[in-house]
Amino acid sequence: MGWIKNLFKPPASSTISGIGNYPSVLTALPLKDAVLMPEAVLPLLVSNASSIASMKNFYTRNQPILAVAMKKPREMHLATWDNLYHIGCMAKITKISEVEGQGLSIMIKGIRKVRLDEKVSEQPFLRARVTYLTEELELNKQIYAITHSVRDILDKMARLSYHNLDT
Repeated sequence: MGWIKNLFKPPASSTISGIGNYPSVLTALPLKDAVLMPEAVLPLLVSNASSIASMKNFYTRNQPILAVAMKKPREMHLATWDNLYHIGCMAKITKISEVEGQGLSIMIKGIRKVRLDEKVSEQPFLRARVTYLTEELELNKQIYAITHSVRDILDKMARLSYHNLDT
């Protein structure tokens, strides 16, 4: 049962290799139809010109840390401070490559949950002052039951998909 407690532990480190303590101001990358959680990895196609410029800037400076936040649904125009959810995730760009005619393909890894508190600037790209959030999850019988149920469902899905593979 100890493995369940490990699922809910925040990352042990409060530093990022090569950077030191977490920065208080981060560039915000708006996400459309995607959510990034701490410790998760997410591939993205970046096509907005200002987002492409910010990604290249970060990656070339060897400090590829940013905040990602989801754009509110039904917002068709470019992301601004007013049409972003203000809870997101600090992320590290782990891979970046150009996709001819489509922008950049990047891979990001979630580091820590953040709240975007205050807009610092919107040009040339959106930057925000952030607060790092911690989860205060109380492990109880309900959490253990849900965790076991999810584990069983995922196990069944894996078995079904394995049996359906064409050989």
